[in-house]
Amino acid sequence: MPPSEAKGPYATGYGKPPKHSQFKKGQSGNKQGRPRGSKNIAALWRDALQVKVKIIEDGKSRKISKIEAAFTQLLNRGAAGDLRAILTLFKVLKESDELKVSHKKGPTVIKMTFPPLKPGKERSRDKNPFTDITPSEGDTD
Repeated sequence: MPPSEAKGPYATGYGKPPKHSQFKKGQSGNKQGRPRGSKNIAALWRDALQVKVKIIEDGKSRKISKIEAAFTQLLNRGAAGDLRAILTLFKVLKESDELKVSHKKGPTVIKMTFPPLKPGKERSRDKNPFTDITPSEGDTD
């Protein structure tokens, strides 16, 4: 006979709390808990970054998201030579899992050979280090 059909007193024990202390149907255990529809910080960020803003580009007005506008401004500052913007872009690209750059022919490799330092001499910081570069053996231009 299944336990639901058993007649007699309700058995309490491990995993079976007394009936009087069980939650009533439709009642939560935390009445003062998080209200329905409230958002966490990640959802608030996502919603704030997806808000559309109006921009004027090449004399034409269009709407883009705030995150797209922020990246556009960051890219423009980097292209203008702002070192902090360039470093920020590299940091974002390095930490981004979604962005994968693929090269069909493989990565570009730049090979540079510097002449060895003479004993007792250090390379001067104000001297251009690239003026005394000699091609290594096997390199053809």
